[in-house]
Amino acid sequence: MAVLDKLDHEYGFSKKEHLLFHQIVRTQYLVAWGFQMLADDTLTTAEWKKLRAYAKEKPDYMTKLALADFRSRMESTERQ
Repeated sequence: MAVLDKLDHEYGFSKKEHLLFHQIVRTQYLVAWGFQMLADDTLTTAEWKKLRAYAKEKPDYMTKLALADFRSRMESTERQ
């Protein structure tokens, strides 16, 4: 749980770690949504531009979602 505590508090990251984590979260978001839209045959240039803009504008929000998902998975694993 020490990892979660470090991830939950921005002071736990160095500036480089914070930037790297944001990049990983953004990449995961773009890959997941991009492949899903390709599979659904709904990916257009305009939609891709919207996804990229959202990923660039909302890194803190996406990071919070990723951490919440990670915490949920860790807690469910501990219960088993």
